[in-house]
Amino acid sequence: MRVEQRIGRIDRIGQRYPTVRIHNFYYDGTVEAKVYRKLRDRINAFATVVGNLQPILAQVPTFIERAVMSADPEEEDVLMSQFDSVLDSPPPRLAIEEMVAMDLEADLVEIQKPITFTPFTPETIEQLFTSSAILKASGVQFERRSERTWQLNYERQNYMVTFYPSVFDEMPSLRLMNFGDPLFEKMLQTINF
Repeated sequence: MRVEQRIGRIDRIGQRYPTVRIHNFYYDGTVEAKVYRKLRDRINAFATVVGNLQPILAQVPTFIERAVMSADPEEEDVLMSQFDSVLDSPPPRLAIEEMVAMDLEADLVEIQKPITFTPFTPETIEQLFTSSAILKASGVQFERRSERTWQLNYERQNYMVTFYPSVFDEMPSLRLMNFGDPLFEKMLQTINF
């Protein structure tokens, strides 16, 4: 499934950060919302069959200790009976609506964190790339097409690019030259060396 693929692409061996948070946004009432609800129901069904093992496993040492310390075989039977009842009783679980609400609250807390200031503005990046002598010497050519769009000739390929997210939002056929774009990163490495 695509969700698993996304998570797999982000959470890799060698990851620098101990926690990777994946946020999947969707509009309520859409097909995506229905799919996510089905996934949660499936996970919920799995938890119902298998149960949450942590509370059970946490009690195992206590039961073993009490059973070993008991000299009375009848007391041992009573303890084992208690342990059987722990295994047989369904673990306390939250309703699916509560789980969704908890996920939503956690997501809202995460996305409401302030975005850290970056000294790189689109204007700064545009100036750096379009006037770089190093890039020009490497055969990179920028030719202005309009106020905020450029034709980029790089390794015998032509690209229509912009450095401005607002222009990219209006004209998604352009390539947004910014951090995260492979071509941008490759050219940035050329400048750094």
